[in-house]
Amino acid sequence: MDMGRRGWLSKLVDPASRIITISVQLFFLSVFRMGLPAPPPISGSIRPAFL
Repeated sequence: MDMGRRGWLSKLVDPASRIITISVQLFFLSVFRMGLPAPPPISGSIRPAFL
């Protein structure tokens, strides 16, 4: 691969990969910031296998 071709390709791919990375990070931050819902209460008739 010659340097001219590699140069324009990396100029195109590097910013795109940065944009994708930042977008994914922001998405996951917003998802985990909301928090997970509380688990349902365990009734007396259901016991975990480890007890």
